[in-house]
Amino acid sequence: MFIYADETGHTGRHIFQNPPLYRIGALLSVADAEQALAPIIFPPAGAESDGRLHAHNLDPVRVAAMLPSILDALDASGPWRFLLGEIEKDYVATTKFVDTVFDSGENAAVPAQWYNLRLFRHTLCLAADAALRERHRQIFWQAYMDDDMAGIVAVAEKVDVFARTRVPDPRLREVIRDAIAYLRRYPKDFTLSASRGRRAYQGHTPNIIAFSFIFDAVHRFVDETGSRPQALIHDRQQEFGTSMREWAQLFGHIRREDHRGLARIDAVDYRLPDLSLPSSRDVAALQAVDLLLWTLTRNDAVLAEARRRLETRTDSYAISRRISETIVAEGIAQASGPLSDEALERGRSLLDQWENDRQQRIRDRRAAASTR
Repeated sequence: MFIYADETGHTGRHIFQNPPLYRIGALLSVADAEQALAPIIFPPAGAESDGRLHAHNLDPVRVAAMLPSILDALDASGPWRFLLGEIEKDYVATTKFVDTVFDSGENAAVPAQWYNLRLFRHTLCLAADAALRERHRQIFWQAYMDDDMAGIVAVAEKVDVFARTRVPDPRLREVIRDAIAYLRRYPKDFTLSASRGRRAYQGHTPNIIAFSFIFDAVHRFVDETGSRPQALIHDRQQEFGTSMREWAQLFGHIRREDHRGLARIDAVDYRLPDLSLPSSRDVAALQAVDLLLWTLTRNDAVLAEARRRLETRTDSYAISRRISETIVAEGIAQASGPLSDEALERGRSLLDQWENDRQQRIRDRRAAASTR
């Protein structure tokens, strides 16, 4: 398998700058797509001022004229998929707030299901997002990047006030209240790491978050085709190149899956190849990814036919308010269905175990504090 990736809406740590969306596209193909695409891409690219095709420099009519040849070449070369990732950049601040304050592994006041079950975690995200004004997100994000716990606690206090008066669900109010009270009392229990090294912050930015989702798509494609990764190629990246290489080596063999609302993490028996970061000027497949990524984000009528064709080959993921709302709505609908007595008993048993463990952690924490 060969993997070619490109991005748009670069942000780094500056998540509040325009454009509001960060996107990444990745082409996964069993055969090396470069050989199939070079005869299509390089001739017109050579006529451009910088020697490459950039979709934003081309009018939709010209892109639409090239797309059928690109898609035909990919189809003829063998199995392939396109990955589209979209991240609402300022919503990253909301999700990081929830990950910091409500992680039940660090905040013993948070029942495990409220962080580990996708339905409840996204419920917390939506409640926090409703509480946070843009200035609060900016204050939190700066504090998060600086490992400034006092600044994080100050923003959490705003969320606490909002929850007490504006969150209608009594159990959700209680979880938020207890979590922030624990944060207030035991701030040193919480791990912050964004400033612990010259590039440490990069692991928390939309760039690396989105890049990590490619790994999951690769594992699914391996399952579908049996073809293991031979090359991982991303357009030249000045700021994040080193971190992307490190991330791929550290986490590229980790498979993340959702199982009944719980995250399941396993290791696969192969590793991703070393990340290559050439200039797209020299790689036809990277220029094609730019064109395909741009096409999926446009509504021009002239692109409609090719876009529909491309969408049949596209797997999408997103981080946004709308996605959280969808996850919560779907989770509530699923939870409203009938359950067998056995399923109910298993659920009660698991919740009892989680709650007993949590109460013991709270007792241990209070005992440790009292001996100081």
